[in-house]
Amino acid sequence: MVQHDKNRHGDYPAARKLFGHWRCFIAPLAGTVIVCLISMAQKLRLGGELPYHLAGYLVPSLVGWVAGSLVSVGAWRARELMRRISHASMALNRQHVHYEHVLNSVGEGICEFDADGLCLYANRKACRMLAYSSFEIVGKNIFNLFRYHNSYGQEVTLERLWTQRDHCHHYQEAIYEEILWQRGDEVISTDICIYPSLDVNEGGILVFRDTTLRQEMQSKIDFLESCDPLTQLNNKKTFMAELVNTIDLSYSQCENHALFLVDIDRFQTLYDVLGSYASDQLLIQYAHFLKDKVRESDVVARIGGDRFAILKMFCDEPQARSFAQELVSASETFESSWQNQHGKLTVSVGVNIIGASGESVDEVFLGAEKACGLAKEEGRSRFNVYDPQASVYRNLNRQIRALPYIRDALKNDLFFLRRQTISPIEAVETSLHSYEVLLSMQLADGSSLSPDDFLSAAERYDLMPAIDRWVIDHCFAWLEQEPRRWQDLDFMAINLSGKSFNDSTFLAYLEEKLQDVTFPPGKICFEITETAAVENERRSIAFIHRIKQYGCRFALDDFGSGMSSFRYLKNFPVDFIKIDGNFIVDMVDNAMSREIVTSIHNIAATLALKTIAEHAEDEKTLHLLQEIGVDFVQGYVIDTPKVFFSGEAISATHVVNAS
Repeated sequence: MVQHDKNRHGDYPAARKLFGHWRCFIAPLAGTVIVCLISMAQKLRLGGELPYHLAGYLVPSLVGWVAGSLVSVGAWRARELMRRISHASMALNRQHVHYEHVLNSVGEGICEFDADGLCLYANRKACRMLAYSSFEIVGKNIFNLFRYHNSYGQEVTLERLWTQRDHCHHYQEAIYEEILWQRGDEVISTDICIYPSLDVNEGGILVFRDTTLRQEMQSKIDFLESCDPLTQLNNKKTFMAELVNTIDLSYSQCENHALFLVDIDRFQTLYDVLGSYASDQLLIQYAHFLKDKVRESDVVARIGGDRFAILKMFCDEPQARSFAQELVSASETFESSWQNQHGKLTVSVGVNIIGASGESVDEVFLGAEKACGLAKEEGRSRFNVYDPQASVYRNLNRQIRALPYIRDALKNDLFFLRRQTISPIEAVETSLHSYEVLLSMQLADGSSLSPDDFLSAAERYDLMPAIDRWVIDHCFAWLEQEPRRWQDLDFMAINLSGKSFNDSTFLAYLEEKLQDVTFPPGKICFEITETAAVENERRSIAFIHRIKQYGCRFALDDFGSGMSSFRYLKNFPVDFIKIDGNFIVDMVDNAMSREIVTSIHNIAATLALKTIAEHAEDEKTLHLLQEIGVDFVQGYVIDTPKVFFSGEAISATHVVNAS
C-alpha cells in the first residue's frame, strides 16, 4: 500500500510536491484551530456555553481545515508559478544575450527603426562605423542623422531610399544602393540595404557594409586590367580599344591619325648587361620619356616586354614622318641611370597612317608591325612607314598569305619534289646520275606555288626546319623503295636551311635517319648556303664534321654572295662549291662576272674542291664554263626540273618518276 502511494505520487509530481511534505498540513491545522477559537469566542460573547464534547467542535474544525487547505494550495501554486516565471525570464535573458552576441559578431552594421524613423537598436559594428555609442544613436531619427552621396556626387538620404521601396510584406524585399558614407572628414564606401519589417507600417531594418577594402581591391583590379603595372602606361587591351575608337573617328570625320610601334633594339643584350632590376628601371624611365614626347590627347601604351605604341591624333603622313624621325634621334641620346648603372638604347619605329579607308583594327596594327619589322631588317635605329602598294610590302604580304598554305602543305603532304641534273662538264651528253632536289608546293585546289613565294615565307616564320625534315624523310623513303634508284646514283643534293643548323634537335634527328637508311649515306650531298654557314661558323663546322662521319658530302651553295667568301673556304670541310648563279647568268656579257667565276674555280681547285656552276641557261654560257674548267654544270642548258615524288600520293606510296 505504501509502495502504491509512492507510485501514485511518482506519477503526479505536482501532487507529491503539494501533499508529500509536512509543511502542507500547517495551514489546515492552523485554520482548524483559528476557526474553533473564533467559534468559541463568538459563543462566549453571546453568553453561550462552550461544548464539553468533541462533536461540538466538528463543524468549525471542518470549516477551518478546508479553509486552511485552500490557503495552502493557493500559496504553493503561487510559489510554483513564480518559479516558472523566473526560469522563463532567465531563459529569455540568455536568449537575448545570445542573439545580441550574434548581431555584434556579424561584419555588417544593423539598425532597427520604427515607423517614425527613430532608431530602436544598433549593433556594435554599426556604432563603430558611425562613431556613435549605442546610447547616442538609439532614439534618434535615422533618416536625419547622416548625409550621403553616391558615386556621382549626388546627395542621397535614407528617407528617399526608404520611400522608394515597394510596399510589400515580403521580408526579402530590400533596396540596395552603393553610396559613400561621410563620417566627419572621413569617407567610407558602403553598401546600403533597407528591409521592411514584417509589418511595413512598423518600420524597417537598415543593414550596411563597409566596402572600402573591396573598393580598393576593385580599383587595383581595374588598374591592372587597363594599365601596365611596371610603367603605369596603358596596356595593350586599353590601347587596342582606343585604336578602335580612333579608326571609327577617322572614318566618320575623314581625319588622319597615326599609329607608331616603338621596339627597343636588342633589348635582350641590355637585359644581360644591366640585369633585371636596372632593365625595369630603364623601361620605366623610357616610358616617361615617351610620355613627355606626346600631347595630352595622344595615347601611349606598353604593349609588350620591350615594345611601346603611340596613337597620335590628327596627324598626317609628313607630320608622322617628322615625329618618327624625332623619336628615333631622341632615343639615341636617351640614357637611363640607376645606381651608377647607365643604359643607352636605340629603337625601330613602324608607322601606319590611319585614314578614312575603313581598315579594320587588325589591318592597321599589322601594317605598323610590318613597318617596324622592316625597319629592324634594314639595320635598326630607323623608322619605316607602311605603304601597302610598295613592292617590299607586297612581297611581305605575299609571304604572309603563303603561310597558311605552307602549314596546310606540311599537314596534308601537298609538297612535291623535282630533280635537276648536275652533270660533269666534260661529258654533258652522258651526264652522271647526279641531281639536286627542288621543292615545290601544290595547293588544295590543284594549282602550284613557286618556291620563291613560299620558301621566303617559311624562312621568315621559322618553318624551314619542318620542311627540311619533310624533304629528307621522303627523299630517303624514295631511295629505299627501289635499290636501282641509288645504285647508279653518284649523289643526290638536298638543300638545308640555316634555321636547321640553329635547331638543337635537327642534328640528332639527321644522325638517327642516317643510321637507319639501307643505302650508303655517301649518296647524299647536303647543300648549305654560304650566308647560313658563316652566320654561326663554329656550329656549322661542328655540324658538317658530325655528318661527314657517316660518309655524306657537303656543298657550299651560292658561293660568292657573302662578304668574306674566300676567308671561310679554308675553314669549312666541304666537298663542292656551287658558284652563285648571279655570276653565271651574265658572264657572257659581263667580264667582271667571268673573272669572279674564274677566281672562285681556281681557288677551289687549289683547295682540292670541286666546283658546280648553276643557272647555266644557254650554249654560250656552257662554252665559257668549259673554258674556265669548272667541274660540274647545272641549268636548263643541261636539263629541266622533273617531278619524281608527289607528296599528295604519299599515303598510297606512289611515286611520279621523272621522264
